[in-house]
Amino acid sequence: MPSSWQPPAAIVCPRSAEEVQELVRIAHETGTGIVAGGGLTAAGTGYPPRQPYLLVLSSSLNRILDYEPEDLTVVCQPGVTLHDLQTCLGAHNQRLALDVPMPDSATLGGIVSGNRSGFERASAGTPRDMLIGVRAVMSGGTLVRGGGRVVKNVAGYDVCKLFTGAWGTLGFITELIFKVQVMYSCRWVCRWRANSVPAAVEAGRAMHLAMLACSGLIVSESQQGVFLYALLQGVEERLMWQKQALQRIASEHADLEELENAEEGELQKLLDGTCWRSGDELQAKLTVPADALLHTAGVLKQAGAVVHSADCGSGVIQIKMPAGKVFPSEAAAAVREAGGSITFTALPADMQWEDRWGASRPESRLFAVLKEKMDPEGVFSAGRFVGRL
Repeated sequence: MPSSWQPPAAIVCPRSAEEVQELVRIAHETGTGIVAGGGLTAAGTGYPPRQPYLLVLSSSLNRILDYEPEDLTVVCQPGVTLHDLQTCLGAHNQRLALDVPMPDSATLGGIVSGNRSGFERASAGTPRDMLIGVRAVMSGGTLVRGGGRVVKNVAGYDVCKLFTGAWGTLGFITELIFKVQVMYSCRWVCRWRANSVPAAVEAGRAMHLAMLACSGLIVSESQQGVFLYALLQGVEERLMWQKQALQRIASEHADLEELENAEEGELQKLLDGTCWRSGDELQAKLTVPADALLHTAGVLKQAGAVVHSADCGSGVIQIKMPAGKVFPSEAAAAVREAGGSITFTALPADMQWEDRWGASRPESRLFAVLKEKMDPEGVFSAGRFVGRL
């Protein structure tokens, strides 16, 4: 856990939804908050929890409850890791179309609660697009259910989307139902070395706008240099055509060097680098409209930020600041002007950023209204989310 967190009153690992219900009732009676945890791979995001609180881990709720390969649906408990789910689905040549940092540790409950995604976001979507059913314990220990085990489910309120990205503020998820897809027969990762981040972003945006159906187009900056990655998935004939078309576009940009074939695990290592770790680096996730990506990347570089990754399709930028550096105000202004958002995913132990979710967001008032209606006693999340909900 981050050093800014005070120790919890207790760490609990419930083994059933009924035990979670009992924990919630006890929390209500004692005035104790509940913070849900899985692999704690996103523990650096948000405010430290209010005291006192119980850290309720999903490590014992780690079973795949039902899997119907013919129906392309799977039912899981929240403590199942993405790696374990993909292993199970892979035996039937299927997968959940998600890539996230540290899949060996990242749990499905945490992935859904943070609506976390990776470099396939622009092509495959986010957990919000794949979750078709949810079961959760809410205020007073009430067990609620939304969605179901069929993909075309439109009955009632969309509870799935309500819990996705809520960061545990509305309840404790105990069951998840996903739609899955058939695996691609081939997967290639290509890359070009670039002279600068803006040059790589400009080329990546040109490739994206060419509508070549790439699974991902990512710019990355590290000690090894600046690279533009293209993730290609599908049948081999299609990938050959995509690769040739991408190379034609790359040849029009003098700042790109010759195409290279990257290692299969290179993008996953890059993703893992966005995950929270203890240390002195400031890390932030910036989300801007994709057409504002080039300008924002230029401002970031002028301000001295390291662009760990920039998604040319979705406009998501992960940055790091060297030790001792603060987040540049000019970058914050550029994100605001573009209508984007900032989320700090890691802060040095001695830095207390006033708003860890960036500048005030238009939707903050809606978050507060939902929180008041669905968790009036403020038990869940214990002050970690936007507005210290």
